[in-house]
Amino acid sequence: MPPGEIPGGAVTPPGRGPAPQMPALRRPAVPGILTADDVLATGRCIAAGQQRAGAIGWPDGHCDAWNHVECAMALSACGLTEAARRAYDWLRVTQRPDGSWPKKTVGDVVTDSAAESNQVAYVAVGTWHEFLVTGDEEFVRQMWPTVRRAIEFVLALQTARGEIVWKRAADGAPASYALLTGCSSTHQSLRCAVSLAEHIGEPQPGWELAADRLGHGHAGPARDLLGQLPARQQRPVRVPPLCGVPAPPYPAPPELPRPPAAQDQRRVQAGTSSSRRRSTRSG
Repeated sequence: MPPGEIPGGAVTPPGRGPAPQMPALRRPAVPGILTADDVLATGRCIAAGQQRAGAIGWPDGHCDAWNHVECAMALSACGLTEAARRAYDWLRVTQRPDGSWPKKTVGDVVTDSAAESNQVAYVAVGTWHEFLVTGDEEFVRQMWPTVRRAIEFVLALQTARGEIVWKRAADGAPASYALLTGCSSTHQSLRCAVSLAEHIGEPQPGWELAADRLGHGHAGPARDLLGQLPARQQRPVRVPPLCGVPAPPYPAPPELPRPPAAQDQRRVQAGTSSSRRRSTRSG
């Protein structure tokens, strides 16, 4: 077998029936910088920190769904499919009835019951990634209900303008603001969720429309923010389109104030200058 090639064959995580035959995969490498063996060593290091229940936490031991999924994708890319599937099993088992996961868990103890929208949505990215790596249709079918509940939770936090509020507190109250980075991550998650829905034969056109609203809703504020940075710090921001779904019975997300557009700011400044000139003349 060529170096870096991961054996194909049936992958059967605990508690599952026989999995379909998978093609041999090639472990990633960067010539002259990172070998396939280096990649495998990294994956094994991640797997060594996986908890018995399947959770993969931070070095301090706490776990959140976003970083957990990142680690699961790394395990899959390294060819450690069984460990990756244990991570996805943990997500299925620990998902709360409203579709979310706690913001922070240590072992079996929830230390922060709030739920962050970008963390919850990220299960769609991991599920789509695992399917693209393995081609396992049964895995997609098993994860679809989990993904769907997660996306419904997240889209209940979308405002009328399109952005998605950062989190929902333990008492169910939505945060009073959205985060550009959180919305960007959630946007990618929603695109993956739409792909999953189409693949499984349950298209979600409402999700696609909400994705568009998210993309357009925070592209403007992103441009305004970048326009205030020195030229050397400015970077292009790509905010693709997104989705929407009926909201569960939670308090509605608040309408967030929109930063004035550059043109409006110029008008305000011009108006202020005119007022000062009039005041000077009258004095």
